[in-house]
Amino acid sequence: METQTPARGSSLGSLSSLPASSANETRGRLLPLPLAQRVLTPSGPRLASELAVDDDSASSEAVFAVRTISGHEVRASAGTVFRTPDGDVSARDLRPGDQVYLQSNHGFWNPSDELPAVVGESRSFTPALGALLGRLIGSGWMRSAEAGSELVIAFPKECDPARVQQTRLWLSELLGCASRWLGRADGLWLTVDLREVQGLSVLGLPQALSSEPGAGRGSARVPEALFRAPEAAVHAFLRTIFEDLAIVEEQAVRLEGTQGFLSDLQELLSYLGVLAIRWESFGFGGAELILPPKSVAALPPATRPESWQGLGLPSYRTPVEPCVTTVSAVVEESANASCGSVPTSAMASMRGFLVKAS
Repeated sequence: METQTPARGSSLGSLSSLPASSANETRGRLLPLPLAQRVLTPSGPRLASELAVDDDSASSEAVFAVRTISGHEVRASAGTVFRTPDGDVSARDLRPGDQVYLQSNHGFWNPSDELPAVVGESRSFTPALGALLGRLIGSGWMRSAEAGSELVIAFPKECDPARVQQTRLWLSELLGCASRWLGRADGLWLTVDLREVQGLSVLGLPQALSSEPGAGRGSARVPEALFRAPEAAVHAFLRTIFEDLAIVEEQAVRLEGTQGFLSDLQELLSYLGVLAIRWESFGFGGAELILPPKSVAALPPATRPESWQGLGLPSYRTPVEPCVTTVSAVVEESANASCGSVPTSAMASMRGFLVKAS
């Protein structure tokens, strides 16, 4: 199955930035828009190459919010065509109980490990860098301190000291920065001056980290760079996320965090052919992400932490593509609601759903 990078935008919205190849904005991520593609604006159709920052794009089509029993959700224009086991179905014709395909291909990842710019001491997107990003995103946040803003990485009280030491080594060797540790009643914090990790901005950090008071583990967002990374780096990223946040229960795996973090993680897993189930769980904005035994079996070996050995989890089995989930609700919204744009490839992804180009 051949796909291109998903392109998602808004039916009525202002373009906040445009890189050299032009772009459309999606939930904080900037994705490429072909320069020759026509975009409908209030002043009529225009080429993407002609757009400028703050130009408006528009659509007169109704927008439908589609949600599934697995927690996947998207807002799409009425004419967006979803791929289903029963053929192609437009958003306006979807009904609760319909099955839809999720994006789940293995040719999506970047074949090159070249970084867009040097990040600290790193010149390539190695598995070690992917693992460090997993630790920063899964267990990190930003806070204000007397000496200025700093990045905090939290470790629970029962954490293996070798995990802390490995993180300090990654920070030193990959980013060239020093870390300080702070003992606490509930565990240990590693802190880094935020100015020392600004090189990570080309990968969407530290912007993806939460700065809300009381923010903690599982509160960040997964930056777009991970959706475009080499597959080996993505595997290492997920392995660290699972090592830090996953709870193994019988033959299933559960993670807790914010809705935004787990929604991003759910989408990233779908690109590996792994169907995760997300629902609201605890407190304001809290959620759980569940990988049932069949989904755990679809996890590539390189994503599994060593600590999972001997826990009786299902062994790896190549997943059948693509993943299927069931629609639970379809709600029509106003025509100016934010929605995903239809990708330009024959088969591509929009917020994790498999859709057809117009």
